[in-house]
Amino acid sequence: GSVIISRKNEHRILKCPSDTSQSCINVAGQQGFWGTALHLLNSPTSVGLHTNLDYAILDKGNRRVQRCPAAGTGSCTTVVSGLSTDPNQLVLHFNDYIVLDMGNVQWCPSAGGNCVVLSVAEDVAAVTVCPRTGAYFLGTVTGSIMKCPPPAVMSQASQSGEQLLLRA
Repeated sequence: GSVIISRKNEHRILKCPSDTSQSCINVAGQQGFWGTALHLLNSPTSVGLHTNLDYAILDKGNRRVQRCPAAGTGSCTTVVSGLSTDPNQLVLHFNDYIVLDMGNVQWCPSAGGNCVVLSVAEDVAAVTVCPRTGAYFLGTVTGSIMKCPPPAVMSQASQSGEQLLLRA
């Protein structure tokens, strides 16, 4: 097994073997270099794995999500862009992207298209998804936890014009 590490201040993602006698390898970004080019990162804060083991990286400083090949070749593509100035968490759910972005929880389909705001809560600190049901849970700065419907249900409500607002 391996451990994937986001080195925010070094602007890169490392894959480290569980065997500590081996060295970590750089799989995305470049140590000490940040930028907006596809092969560069700027303060990556979250990393997830697609079902094919490609990396999904929340590139906070560039306000985007990058998808980088499992081979670690650095030829990344931007799959979500235009996030706020403070995106801080990325969770994958069936290869779709759920991004915590300044209190908004956004669902961004991997097939492309616009992201849908699933919920707005001023004090959201973390988000996680139940893999079996698709329901997601919001942790707040006050320590409370909210259970929310699956993204597909929330997306349908949003597209029909319903107001989605959650407050802890």
